[in-house]
Amino acid sequence: MTATQAPTPGPLSGDDVKLLVKGDLLRVLKVGPGMDDSNLCVGQIVTVRSLDFEGDPILEHESPSETLGWSNTHYAFIGRPDADSWVKCRFASVPDYLRGIQVEAKTYNDLIRKPQKAENVAWPNMIAFRLAPTAPVEASGSELHPATADLVDRFAAELKSKLAKAEAKYGYAADWLNTDWQDELNESLAEHIQKGDPRDVAAYCAFAWHHGWSTSDALGHFAPKLHFQSSRERIAKCIRRAVGDAWIGECQAEVAADAVLNLRPQPSGETR
Repeated sequence: MTATQAPTPGPLSGDDVKLLVKGDLLRVLKVGPGMDDSNLCVGQIVTVRSLDFEGDPILEHESPSETLGWSNTHYAFIGRPDADSWVKCRFASVPDYLRGIQVEAKTYNDLIRKPQKAENVAWPNMIAFRLAPTAPVEASGSELHPATADLVDRFAAELKSKLAKAEAKYGYAADWLNTDWQDELNESLAEHIQKGDPRDVAAYCAFAWHHGWSTSDALGHFAPKLHFQSSRERIAKCIRRAVGDAWIGECQAEVAADAVLNLRPQPSGETR
C-alpha cells in the first residue's frame, strides 16, 4: 500500500480507513451508537476534512472531535475527487452506495450529462462522475408551506405510479433520455393537454425539463378549434391596421374576421 492509494469504493474496512486523505468523499451507511448529536443521517454525503494527530480522518460534521477510526463500518468510500471534483469510475451498473444521489457523469468523449439520479446513468459509457451541485438552503421563512410540500410529495408519488403503469403496459423504458424527439414531445404534450389527465401533462413537462427544451412549440399541435379565438383576434387586428381605426370599429373588424374564417374548409366535427 502506498500513501496515495485510495480505498476500494464501497463499505470501508479498518485497513481502508488508513488510506483516506483530506477531500475523500464518504457516504453514511449507518449512524452508530453515541453519534446521536453528530447531525449525521443515513445516506448523507460527508467529506474527510483533515487528519488528527494519530492520522485518523476527521469528517465535516458538527462533532469535529470525533474521528472515523472507531466507527468505520458505518461509511462507504465514494471516491477521491480531482481538482475539478471528478471521480474516475468504471461501473457496469450503478453501485449501491451511489443510489439516490444526483450526479453529473462524463462519457468517453468528454461529454457531460446533465445532473440526474445515479440509477438513471448509463454507467458502462461513463469514465467519471461528480456530485451535482445543490442549491443553498435559504434563510428561515422561505420554506414551502407544509400543505404545498405535501402536495408536491403526493403528486410525485402519483406521477411515479402513472409512469410505472405506462412502462408495464406499453413496454416503455428510458427512451425519454434520447435527445432527438423534441418535436414529438411537443406534439404529445399538446395531445395530452387536450385529453385532460394532468399526470400525463406533467410527465412530458418533466421530460422537457430534463432536456432543457421549451414547450412553447406545443401550441402548433393543438386542434384547430382551440386556435379559433386567437385566430379571430389576430385577423381582426390585421383588418383594423390595414383599413385604419377611423374607418372600421372593433366589432366590425371582428365580424369581418368571422367572415374570413368562414371561407376556410371546416374539418369534420369542428365547432365554434
